[in-house]
Amino acid sequence: FCYLLTPPLNNVTPDARRRLKAIEEFSELGSGFNIAMQDLDIRGSGNLLGGEQSGFIADVGFETYQRILNEAMLELRQEGYSEGNNDLKEEEGLDKIIPNHVDKQGFVSDIQIDTDFEIMFPDEYVSSITERISLYKELNDIKNEEELTSYENKLIDLFGPLPKEAKALLDIVKLKWIANKLGMEKIIMKNGLFIAHFVSDPSSSFYRDPIFISLMNYINRNQKTMAMKQKNNILSLTIKNASSIKAIYDILIQMVNNL
Repeated sequence: FCYLLTPPLNNVTPDARRRLKAIEEFSELGSGFNIAMQDLDIRGSGNLLGGEQSGFIADVGFETYQRILNEAMLELRQEGYSEGNNDLKEEEGLDKIIPNHVDKQGFVSDIQIDTDFEIMFPDEYVSSITERISLYKELNDIKNEEELTSYENKLIDLFGPLPKEAKALLDIVKLKWIANKLGMEKIIMKNGLFIAHFVSDPSSSFYRDPIFISLMNYINRNQKTMAMKQKNNILSLTIKNASSIKAIYDILIQMVNNL
């Protein structure tokens, strides 16, 4: 046990009382991040995480705030380069998935997914909430198939063979890589159907790219299993018999290989 002795509370500063309250509230294993955020809120740390911004971060969560910030930085970097500039490097590792004749730049920065498939690390597979959150964050940072394979081997080594929910989670990471290259901004996988909404900005370079033309030709050749339609200025693709994430991934891979 560790006993912390303090003077009477009416003799300590308001900031000190807030710190003591934070230690008292966040006593569970893995609560260090919450204590650190409380400390940042008390001290302030410049405009990024200081008093001017801490309320916003508290509302949306640090991870979401970080993602929004990364997206804004990406937009600024893209604006800073002309179309012919080759300084921006292609994402590593995607050559194993995307054929060489398909542009690997991608047309969307993030993909929204809505599904009734179970995609997660079950409690019985990874019992610690803190460890599950850490694994999700690590998975979100993976950028290529080699890293994903290493990550999968690590999971098996630590927790045993992957349950189907965890396999689906890893499959959806690969599916998002493919969908990004096909200009898919939102994916819905429910009731055996796969519905993809393409880039919502009609002025996007995606609609002038050879990929889009080849994609339309492929869909026209396979109208028995897939269809394209437009509603409220949103172009969407529907694929039938989407029985699993792995099945959908295989369909998209076949689609890409025929572009």
